[in-house]
Amino acid sequence: MDVDLDELIASPEPSPFAEGLNFDTLDRLKNACRAWAVKSAFEFKTVRASKTRYEIVCKIEGCPWRLYATSLAHAAHIFRIKKYNANHSCLGMEHSGHQQASAKFICDVILEQVKTQPRYRPSQIVIDIKLQYKVDITYSKAFRAKELALECIHGSHADAYKRMPKYCSDIEKTNPNSVAKLECTSENQFKRVFIAYGACATGLAHCRPLLGLDGTHLKTRYQGILLTAVAVDANGQLFPVAYAVVNAENDDNWLWMLNVLHQVVENNAPHFLEGKVL
Repeated sequence: MDVDLDELIASPEPSPFAEGLNFDTLDRLKNACRAWAVKSAFEFKTVRASKTRYEIVCKIEGCPWRLYATSLAHAAHIFRIKKYNANHSCLGMEHSGHQQASAKFICDVILEQVKTQPRYRPSQIVIDIKLQYKVDITYSKAFRAKELALECIHGSHADAYKRMPKYCSDIEKTNPNSVAKLECTSENQFKRVFIAYGACATGLAHCRPLLGLDGTHLKTRYQGILLTAVAVDANGQLFPVAYAVVNAENDDNWLWMLNVLHQVVENNAPHFLEGKVL
C-alpha cells in the first residue's frame, strides 16, 4: 500500500515503518527517514543509495536499527521496505545538531510558510526549527533552506534566464508598441536586456522633454546593474519610461541602452529631440 508522508510522521506508533510498506518515490522514502530520525533524536548513515536500492543504519556503531528498501520490478519508481529493524541499543544523540536536518529537510518543513510569508527570515527559521524539533541549525543552513523553498515555488534562477527570449518575445506580442531587446554572450549566457512597455512609450508623448537616468546594483544571486530612464509628466510626477539590466555599469552598456532608448523616444515623443516644451 502507498503511505501518506504526513500521516506517517504523525503516527503515534513506536515506529511508522514496517516491512511491506510502499513509497511512491525514493525521495519520499528518504524524506520520511529524515523526518523520523529528527523526530526520534537519532542519526543514521547511508549504506547504499541507488536507483533500485536504499539502505540505512543507525550511526552508532553496533546499534541494530536498520532499514532496507528496493524498487518494484513492475514499477521502478515505487520503493518497498524489504527489511526493517526498529530496535535501538544506543542511547541516542549527545549533541544539539542533527545530520539529517539538512537544508532539503528544512525546506520541506518551511515550504508552506514561505508560500504565505515570503519575508520569513532565516533567523526566524533557526528559532522555529529549535522549538519544533529541538535541533540547532546554523543561519547559513536556514538561508539555503529558504532558497530551496523559493526555488520550489518560483523555479530556479537558471530556468528563469532560459525563459528570457520567450519573455521578451511575449512582451512585444502582447503589449503593442513595446520594445524588448535581449543580448547574449558568445557562450549563450545572459549579457543585457532592455525593456520599455508600450504604455510607458506611448505616455512619453505627454511628458515634459526631460529624462532622468540612473543605475543601481542588484542584490541577487547573479547580481548585475539596473539602469533606468524616467520622465516627468504634466503633473510634475515621475513617469517610468524604460529599464535595462546589464552585467556592469560602464560606457558600453550605457551607450547601448541610450541607443535603444533613442529609438523609443524618436518613435513616440519627437518633441524630446526638438527641444520643444509642450
